[in-house]
Amino acid sequence: MQIFYNSYPPSTPSAVALGNFDGVHIGHTRLIKELTSKGVPSTVYTFESHPLNVIKGKGTVPSINTNSEKAELFHALGVDNAIFADFNQVRGMSPQEFVDEILIGKLNACEVVCGYNYRFGKNGVGDTELLSSLLEGRGVKLTVIDEVTLDGKPVSSTQVRKALSSGDMEMAERLLGRPFFIDSTVVHGKALGRQLGFPTVNEAFVGDRLILPYGVYFARCTVKGGASYSAVVNVGVRPTVNSTDPIPTVEAHLIDFKGDLYGTDVRIELLKKSRDEQKFGSLDDLKKQIEKDICECREYFNER
Repeated sequence: MQIFYNSYPPSTPSAVALGNFDGVHIGHTRLIKELTSKGVPSTVYTFESHPLNVIKGKGTVPSINTNSEKAELFHALGVDNAIFADFNQVRGMSPQEFVDEILIGKLNACEVVCGYNYRFGKNGVGDTELLSSLLEGRGVKLTVIDEVTLDGKPVSSTQVRKALSSGDMEMAERLLGRPFFIDSTVVHGKALGRQLGFPTVNEAFVGDRLILPYGVYFARCTVKGGASYSAVVNVGVRPTVNSTDPIPTVEAHLIDFKGDLYGTDVRIELLKKSRDEQKFGSLDDLKKQIEKDICECREYFNER
C-alpha cells in the first residue's frame, strides 16, 4: 500500500472511500470492504488531523489511532492507497468544487463509497444526497453504507472514545472488531521498573491521542517481527515514584521476557483494565502490588 501526505497517487481510475476513519471500527471496516470489492485500485481519502481539531484547536477531538496505525489497518483490509490530506486545503471548497477538483481532478474517481452521515464542502453543507447528484452528473456511482449497530446502538468513533475513556476495553474491542492497541518504538524511561525487579518497555502518548484512564491494564505485547507476550501495563504518572512529571506514559512489563527492546517497534493491545493507578506508602508495597498484578494477569490469560 502507498501512503500520501498532502499528495496524490498517479491518476488512474479508482474507487475512493471518504471519511475520518478514526479507530477504523466495524462500521468503517464494512465500508472499506465495499471499497475493495470494486475491482479497481482502491483509495481511502481522509485527513491528517480531525477537521474539528483544525477548526476549533488541537485536542478538541482526541484521536483513537495515529495516522501510521490507521495506515496499517487500511493495509490489512486490502486498500491500495491512503491519502492523509490537509483539511485547510479543502475546507473552503463548495461541494461542487470538492467533487470536481479532488474526487474527479485529483483522484480520477470512477466509484465513491461513504457512510450514511458523510458531510462535505464548506461548513459541511453537502450530504450524501447532494454528493450522489453531483457524482451522477459526472458518470460516477456513489455507494452509501447504512448505519452499523451493536446491541441496537449505532457504532461510531464517538462510542469508541466513550468506551476507552471509561476504561471499558471489552466494549471498545467489540466496537473496533479487535483490541485497542498502541504502536510505538520503545523509548528509554527512568529504569525505575528495572530497579524494582520488573523491567518495562516505555512508550509516550503523541499528538492528539486519546489518553486512557490512569490505571493498570492486562495486555498483549507483540514485538515487530517477533513473539507476543502477556503484559501488565501501567498508564499514568507513577505517583509512588514520581512527584514532578505530569506527562502520562505507558509502561509495559512483559511477563517472562528477557532482553532489551530499546529502539524496537512494538504493538501493545490493551485488553482489560484491572485497577486504578494508586500511590503506595513505600516501594515495598508497590513491589508487592506489582507481583499481585502479574499473578492476576497470568490468570486472566489462562482463562481467556
